[in-house]
Amino acid sequence: RRVHGRILAIGLHLEPFGAANLSSQPHVTARQVTIGFRVNHSNVARLVDRGPGPSEYSDVEQFKQLWGPKAELRRFKDGAIVYSCVWNMYPKDLIPQHIVSYLLQHHHQLTVPEAHGRICGNELNRLLTGDDEKGTDEGFAELRFVFGRLGELFRQLEGLPLPVNALHPRSASLRQTSVVAPVRNLHAFSDTQSKEALECSRTEINENVHEAVIELAPSSKWPSDIHAIQKLKTAMYLKIQEKLLEQFQVNCVVSLTYLDIFFEGFVFRFRLHYHKEVYLWSQTSPSLAAQLHRAFVLAPQLSTRLNALSADHPAFHGSARLAKRWLSSHMMSPHFGDEAVDLLVAYCFTNAKPFAAPTSSLSGFLRFLWLLHNHDFATTPILVDLEEERASQEIREKFETQVQSITKKPAIVLASVFELQLPCPAENILGQAWTSKAPTQVVLSRVCELARETHKLLVTRVMSPKFVGAKHLKKLFLPQLNHFDVLIHLDPETVANRHTRIRDLLKGRIKRGKTHKNILYKNLKSKVTHTPLMPGFSPLASYLAELDSRFSNFALFFADECGGTTIGVVLKPSSFVPKRFSVNSCQGALVVQDSEGTQIAVPNIIEVVADMKLLGKDLVRLVQF
Repeated sequence: RRVHGRILAIGLHLEPFGAANLSSQPHVTARQVTIGFRVNHSNVARLVDRGPGPSEYSDVEQFKQLWGPKAELRRFKDGAIVYSCVWNMYPKDLIPQHIVSYLLQHHHQLTVPEAHGRICGNELNRLLTGDDEKGTDEGFAELRFVFGRLGELFRQLEGLPLPVNALHPRSASLRQTSVVAPVRNLHAFSDTQSKEALECSRTEINENVHEAVIELAPSSKWPSDIHAIQKLKTAMYLKIQEKLLEQFQVNCVVSLTYLDIFFEGFVFRFRLHYHKEVYLWSQTSPSLAAQLHRAFVLAPQLSTRLNALSADHPAFHGSARLAKRWLSSHMMSPHFGDEAVDLLVAYCFTNAKPFAAPTSSLSGFLRFLWLLHNHDFATTPILVDLEEERASQEIREKFETQVQSITKKPAIVLASVFELQLPCPAENILGQAWTSKAPTQVVLSRVCELARETHKLLVTRVMSPKFVGAKHLKKLFLPQLNHFDVLIHLDPETVANRHTRIRDLLKGRIKRGKTHKNILYKNLKSKVTHTPLMPGFSPLASYLAELDSRFSNFALFFADECGGTTIGVVLKPSSFVPKRFSVNSCQGALVVQDSEGTQIAVPNIIEVVADMKLLGKDLVRLVQF
């Protein structure tokens, strides 16, 4: 009654009595009482609680007695004059906690959270923002608003060979599940937006890009040659760049395969999609066709459906961000894609029975950990129904039948219902569009063990009376580096998103990048400013890709792509097995003779690690065995 419909259910847990000594005198012991709330997400963010009007004398007295000085007579835009309570605080999901603290202080003189208790539920927010008091919903809302404005500009463009039908979001930031919240960048403003740019303090040169897909109006004039299609798409990028600059003064940078647009402090990377391109590639390269199908068909539709799921379950995007932060903090970023993690978290919301769906990011994160360490991934595939309409038995049987026909299954067989209803260029990608390459069975086993321990410790510590906040959970989000065979330490100044390092966030420190000013060359007559911004450039990701392509036969690589400065290397036991010397087996090998005089190749780990360091060049600061 007192929180006005913000809470659906309340649960009580009383700490049991401990063992008593029969020889001692009886005494009263303090016991901890834990009160759990399940919030109503449709009302939890309400800023104003309306009460009775001035003419309702008895109700007014009860309202004033309940809320004390918070009860104020206010006039609203609809003309109503009533008593009300206003809660001005951010993030809005903390309003119930603030109401409970206020009522306990006003009626019982209990200070919470201080001497008489504590309120928990948002302690892990610091791992996402670096600040317990501020949320990041505002950054995602700004990004969605700017993306919508950009869509309006595209629809108003004149002079294009084909009109733009729609812009489809693709990246995690456009579905509110990226670990690093979007922030406007000074260098991503156009010249006409200089006033807004002055208020922007972010100046990192390694800016995250927000990827989307451009859908053009259908036409029969597209060529049937694959290479001609690529050239035509590049020409279309140039035409879009010309028209955006001419009609709306929006700066763009054209590449052979994409178009970067700098608009109102954000960098958007667009790629054109031609629906017959996937079919043409399937005739010559099925693997590339499957990759294009995943990038241009599945990913945009997944983003759209996950945005709809976030509207029904506001705790989803916070839970997904915590799950990704946890995986990255344990250096599992290269082995779990954004889409795979989002689908696993979505499964915890759409398949929550016999429990109710999570209503907070902390409970959603706990469900994700529980799923990892309890689900039998080896025998049971995961089918996610994002629309929550209960997929028909026919669809489930079809999915299970096709999964059983796969000869080489990935460690996680994961799919959503809408994927089964789309034409597939290659039958063997069913259920493995997001997990075909990673994680491997060894990595999955490791993650499941980490999830089991994290879930146990997280529940124990949150329920502990000595719990003081995110710093108390520090151990759960720090990797054990002694489990790796080789550690490659990187120069922190070369790492993108270094301001989101887990150690700094736990300590409350946020280290932003250095300021880089535009360079104007004096010998140039035209006033051309050269922006130092490098959209989407991540030295760590590029280095990891090079290591994996050259040394995947020798080792597995682990890293934290959210500001981490260390790469963990686990050597594969199979790489230490001596092999008969041949041209194909001489890479990173030392040639010796066995007792029979036969030349065999033995892995030279010292040489392999030296090559890894040489490949990183100035990026690598230290290699530690």
